[in-house]
Amino acid sequence: MIEAGEKAKVVVYSHNTMKKTHKGIAKRFKLTGSGKVKFRKPGQRHLRRKRSVKQVRAGRQDQVLADGMSSRVIRALSV
Repeated sequence: MIEAGEKAKVVVYSHNTMKKTHKGIAKRFKLTGSGKVKFRKPGQRHLRRKRSVKQVRAGRQDQVLADGMSSRVIRALSV
């Protein structure tokens, strides 16, 4: 308990000290050997009849995440 005249200590947690891997991000993103972050484009499960062959084929390829977003993903992977 806090006695009269004492100040309470506030503990602030920072994302920089995160130790655990974010499992949702770990399932969706992969880190390459050169440090790039790869991901699969969404929307490739069903309802593909209305898309052109070009769109369907392009969806099969893995994409590289932008540099600004990749730093956040790497930190969440705790690498």
